[in-house]
Amino acid sequence: MNTPAEARRIEQRSLRFGVGANAVMALAGFSAHVLTGSSALLLDGLYSAVLVGSSLIASRITCNVVRPPHRAWPYGYEGQEASYVLFRSLVMLGVIGFGVGSASSTLIDWWRGNSIAALHLEPVALYTALMTALCGLLAWRHRRDLFRTGRVSLLLLTEARNARIDAVITLATGLALLATPRCWHGVA
Repeated sequence: MNTPAEARRIEQRSLRFGVGANAVMALAGFSAHVLTGSSALLLDGLYSAVLVGSSLIASRITCNVVRPPHRAWPYGYEGQEASYVLFRSLVMLGVIGFGVGSASSTLIDWWRGNSIAALHLEPVALYTALMTALCGLLAWRHRRDLFRTGRVSLLLLTEARNARIDAVITLATGLALLATPRCWHGVA
């Protein structure tokens, strides 16, 4: 059994690892968007970028939780974890709204008869495999560290769940793009 200080150190290391992994995934998503022209991959990179920011905030919260109550936080700082989860969820809804808006705009353009730029999906298979594996590694790391800390970290539980969701989103996006008819790939 770890002491609370050891549990916080494990949590901090896990969250720092998450920041790095999500930063790599965000850059990869943005790069894949530039190479392919796919807005879905841009959204995948944007999702990872939000996870970078949320992991940085989560790291700060873990430092605050051990502080004694203060006039601004008379019942202690543990409430910051719940607030973090709430506001992070609201930001994710914004990202999803962006994706729905972008897809709707493209569908409306297509329906009106406007030409839609062809996608160049050659790098999608490699991107999908690497990013899904990295998401799986991140989910495993957060879950392992959650158990090492005695399953007391709401932050690690949330981050592990988010990494699993990111893996599913990335895999589904990649498979959907790869399953599109060849005429959409720029190869008529």
